[in-house]
Amino acid sequence: IVNREGIVVPLQQIAAFEFALTPSEIWRKDKQRMIQVSANREKLALSTAVKKGGAELKGLEVPQNYYYQFGGDYQQMIENERQFQFAFVIMVGLVYIVLACLFESYAQPLLIMLTVPLAIISVVPVLYFTHTSVTMGVYLGLIMLGGLVVTNAIILLDRLNAVQPGQNLLRAVMLVGKERLNAIILVQLTTILDLLPMIWDTSESAGLWAPLAIAVVGGITGATILTLFVIPGCFLMLRDWDSFQRRYEQPPAEPLAEETIS
Repeated sequence: IVNREGIVVPLQQIAAFEFALTPSEIWRKDKQRMIQVSANREKLALSTAVKKGGAELKGLEVPQNYYYQFGGDYQQMIENERQFQFAFVIMVGLVYIVLACLFESYAQPLLIMLTVPLAIISVVPVLYFTHTSVTMGVYLGLIMLGGLVVTNAIILLDRLNAVQPGQNLLRAVMLVGKERLNAIILVQLTTILDLLPMIWDTSESAGLWAPLAIAVVGGITGATILTLFVIPGCFLMLRDWDSFQRRYEQPPAEPLAEETIS
């Protein structure tokens, strides 16, 4: 090293040389130095990987002013989950508005929308038994179910509304369920059969499409079975409530005027 006076100073006089481990590259994020540890999770879902990693790092002692956090797509996944909740509410609201316009009623669209929670209830055991993690594909499948499963109730209610007041209501509802069973099964089979190849897909994109297909197939299958029992029962309760209201909302009959006998 040449000093200010132009004298060459050997480096060994001002420094000590020894072998040590040093980073080959310095990483910074938000103007702070960081160390990045990456791993290949293969087909393991990101949420599952973060859960297992967090369990291993739970008892890790770090020096003062040091901390760790999960990076990659995890933060984006958390943000997508928040946006999904908003999108799901918008989907339910739009479906209800369309049904209210079609049926010109406020009560019957609510009856049809009961199929949405029935579908969500059906998705949970399917995901559990197939060991499928809740990923963005599952969220997209739930949004799709909101528009698919309502067709079962629409097919039933369209025929139930044609039941005449003089008919035996319970018998008529049972006959309508038997009559519409074939149409409901055929409509849902067209969707289920189309999604089966996505479930068996083994390509790189299977991590997104396979959970989506599993959620939709499980939701449609369970909702179709439950709809055949829940919707007719709720329809009978709605008709009984309407009859009860009409009975007690009718104005009382005026008393007959007394005839004056002269």
